[in-house]
Amino acid sequence: MPTDLYAVFDINTYYVGVGSLGHGSVYGSGTYRHGSTCAASATPDTGYHFVEWQDLNGSRLSTSNPYDFTVTSSVAIRAKFNVNTYNIDVVAIGDKGSSSVSGGGTYSYGSTAKVVANPATGYRFVKWVATNNVDDSAVSTSTSYSFTVTSARTLYAVFEKHTYIVSVSVGSGQGSVSGKGAYAYNDYCKVTASPDIGYKFVRWEDGDGNQISTHSNYTFVVTSNITL
Repeated sequence: MPTDLYAVFDINTYYVGVGSLGHGSVYGSGTYRHGSTCAASATPDTGYHFVEWQDLNGSRLSTSNPYDFTVTSSVAIRAKFNVNTYNIDVVAIGDKGSSSVSGGGTYSYGSTAKVVANPATGYRFVKWVATNNVDDSAVSTSTSYSFTVTSARTLYAVFEKHTYIVSVSVGSGQGSVSGKGAYAYNDYCKVTASPDIGYKFVRWEDGDGNQISTHSNYTFVVTSNITL
């Protein structure tokens, strides 16, 4: 008596392993039927970005995310992430003369940037601000400012001229003097001595008694505090 025989087939299944080289999360690992589609996806950690999918030898498979492919065998893939880099720009503003700034450049996320303000002779550093406005609130008042980089940023160093005091007085004899006050660095100051009747002007002296000028109307460039 004939016997019927039946061949039973089942579709192959394969394991797809989805991993990463760190700095992110991946999805898609599991068992798949032959010919089905695996949708591998990658989510970078804060401060990182997805670069590509690789095989275990480091060869590029795709730069798409998510990455859809047809499963025909067991396979292992991994996501590569790179750290973000950001530009830090530094600019000198205000009455700055030849003052300078340093520390700008390209920095990796999470690294420390150090920006430095270098005032020129006769000038002083006031503050770091976040906009090109000398009246903006201070980010820092330290000439050397360090911070953790998390995004692109421009910092502005505000400079201004030093202010110096010119003091004038009558040393001996009778008369009057004028010209005292506060002057910015490199400004011109004119001091005037007017003797009383019966007296004559002799000279201007500094606070140590050194002769400065024999002109009653004496004009000079202010570069420091001075007493005449």
